[in-house]
Amino acid sequence: EKDSKDAESKDKEKDKEKDKEKDSDKGAVKIDSATVYQQDGISILTKSFEKEGVYGPSIQVEIENTSENNITIQTTEVSINDFMIDTIFSADVAAGKKIVDEIVLERSDLDLAKIKNIGKIDLKFNIIDSRTYETIRTSDLIQIKTNKADKINPSAVTQGTIVYDENAIKIHALQLKKDSVGDSVITFYIENNQD
Repeated sequence: EKDSKDAESKDKEKDKEKDKEKDSDKGAVKIDSATVYQQDGISILTKSFEKEGVYGPSIQVEIENTSENNITIQTTEVSINDFMIDTIFSADVAAGKKIVDEIVLERSDLDLAKIKNIGKIDLKFNIIDSRTYETIRTSDLIQIKTNKADKINPSAVTQGTIVYDENAIKIHALQLKKDSVGDSVITFYIENNQD
């Protein structure tokens, strides 16, 4: 009888752990594994999304280089939910090799834009010759949608004081504050509504 109670107790604990995993998966941001770039012997595959990281969430990518050049791949023109942000990403891939790396979305930029749900990521890849440092090619704009794409909240960024409003470009001064080393910093919110 004691053994059956112990087994029953263990089963209940396992069920609770499974429920916790299901609950944590509900809030998890996920992307589909997909080839987002393939040209001239270079392919980039998105593998997964990691919400928590030291410097911010990240997209895991696998890059294969079957070209004859050693290359470096970097990101440019990155936006999350239409807000431009910086990334940490520079992958060196020798000719005939593969690498798994991650594109880190800087948490400080996400916090400034008050982005809670990452629904879509737009970016371009710069493909650079590792020997000459010349850009071989810049990809077209690539969009990666997450499972939260239909849950994008309007930004909570306040409008501040408009300091420029011409030619479909608006610049709002949001706040003056001190940074981590005590320097004064002004935060701007910039809208580019040009075609």
